[in-house]
Amino acid sequence: MCGKIKRTIDYSYTLSFTTQLFNSYTSYFDPVIKQTKREWAGSILNPATFENGFGLGLSFGKKSMLNVSLATVRLRTEPIIRSQSTTNKNVIGNLPRGKLIFDYGVSTQALTSNELTEKLAMNSTAKFFIKGFQREYFELDVSNKINYTIWKCFQLRADVKLVYDPLVSLKMQYRNELLFGVFYDSAKKLK
Repeated sequence: MCGKIKRTIDYSYTLSFTTQLFNSYTSYFDPVIKQTKREWAGSILNPATFENGFGLGLSFGKKSMLNVSLATVRLRTEPIIRSQSTTNKNVIGNLPRGKLIFDYGVSTQALTSNELTEKLAMNSTAKFFIKGFQREYFELDVSNKINYTIWKCFQLRADVKLVYDPLVSLKMQYRNELLFGVFYDSAKKLK
């Protein structure tokens, strides 16, 4: 058989940037005045994470991949919130409302995309970062989306998300959404 054989394992270089877009607030109870108070907890670029990694990538199936970055460095901004305890490890600078933190570790990214039928598709993404063996030293973000195309660009979408972020909580967070709307997919042409 003639032709070029596609390699499935190759070196990989990852670069990612995440931040929130709008202001967020947290509430806490002040026992001195016996009232609940609201405090600023973040905005655009605070918190934020810039991640850079080098490792191996594995492609499988038609549209799926697994990437393991054995050498990952991160630069993060973390807001200072008076009502929450924060870590002072790896702080390399101070910001007006936060800290600049540098850390390194191992990260993994996974992406699977499957068209189960002509109208039903499932997309999953997972991101994992670990820099130690205590629960404060790893993060997890998993998202599963199921799309059902009702007619052309009208879809019913279910989104299930699991997040473990020790900056927010030391407990696993779970979010479930059911969406109906008009979605445009640039990879598919309207018929």
